[in-house]
Amino acid sequence: MVIGLLRIEIYIESSRSLKDKRKIIKSLIQKLKSKFANLSVSEVELLNNWKKSIIAIVTVSNEITYINSVIDKVLNFIKEGNNYQVVDTEIELLNY
Repeated sequence: MVIGLLRIEIYIESSRSLKDKRKIIKSLIQKLKSKFANLSVSEVELLNNWKKSIIAIVTVSNEITYINSVIDKVLNFIKEGNNYQVVDTEIELLNY
């Protein structure tokens, strides 16, 4: 079993409040969940920062090539967003 973890830091320049940020982040999370099967997605850090967010995305499979493919597609999809910037990414693969 392989667990793939993608941690993404996002900067939202247009955000003027937590409400603005949460609207953008919730929309992104919903799009990810509807576009990609077998993902768990959550905002995990910087919850009270109205300009930045850290999102964790996790998927599980028995094939590392599948995990890499999913993570690449998810990352490309997120980078296509136009109302935020991807500041940092971190990928971790765990084998069990």
